[in-house]
Amino acid sequence: MDDSIYLGFTDGLSRLTRNLASMAWVIYYPFGYLMVSRGVCIGPTLNNIVEYTIVINFLSKVISLDIDSLMVYLDSQLVVSQLNKIYRVRDPYLYHQFLRVRLLQ
Repeated sequence: MDDSIYLGFTDGLSRLTRNLASMAWVIYYPFGYLMVSRGVCIGPTLNNIVEYTIVINFLSKVISLDIDSLMVYLDSQLVVSQLNKIYRVRDPYLYHQFLRVRLLQ
């Protein structure tokens, strides 16, 4: 692949009233065309778990596509702040997910 910057967007959602969570992500070529996208319903879980799960799935796909340079846009302030070491990760399960993301980076 060339050294241009690809763009990625992720979004996750958890609705406890309906007991469902879903997530979606997209990757765009550097020149703006859609490369690949994915969306899936993952069942009952909490919103922060959904946000970390989507980042893990997204980064796994990026690695499989051999993309070297990527700018990612997330909508979760908690996940972004934790990954940028502004907030600490206190929950043990989220810390495990945090470490998985770090390994994929």
